[in-house]
Amino acid sequence: MVHKQTKKKQSEPWTKEKVVRSVQNILKHRSIEYLSEPAYYFFHMHCGSIAHFNKEGWAATYRDLRDFANFFLVSNEYGHCLQDPPEFMNLTKEQRETILLVVSLCREYRAQVFVELDQRDRRLSEEIGRGLVSGEMSIREIADPESVISIKKRVSEKLEDASSPRLQKVRRERQEVLS
Repeated sequence: MVHKQTKKKQSEPWTKEKVVRSVQNILKHRSIEYLSEPAYYFFHMHCGSIAHFNKEGWAATYRDLRDFANFFLVSNEYGHCLQDPPEFMNLTKEQRETILLVVSLCREYRAQVFVELDQRDRRLSEEIGRGLVSGEMSIREIADPESVISIKKRVSEKLEDASSPRLQKVRRERQEVLS
């Protein structure tokens, strides 16, 4: 008597909850470093993205959160908008619901994230401009990735200090006094 071995159906390594939690953390903390393995798997298997070799490669491609949000809100890597996923993607109900939840989160955070990142970019440009004009910085330094990283870090620290809860409270109190 020959017994057939039945293959156990492997469940996918993602769940709606894991993907949504990862996206919430990415957007809340403004960092693609919160990309989880389940979310990475879901994005490259069901959202119209190539794998970019691995999770780190995918994260490097979408480290600017404007690109990350636009992947879901404007077009994926194949030019399709995920706000209304095309039928030919052959998505299950669960996959479609997960994509639409991610789209919803990107919509919710988009304006705030874009403004913050635009401010950071503007401050970085100003910092570089001041350094060039004052002679404290050279074109050679700007071309050095390590220098740019340290400049970005300084600008980020200044922005974080400016948006700290304590400073925001002081600003509100000052505004109330002036009103």
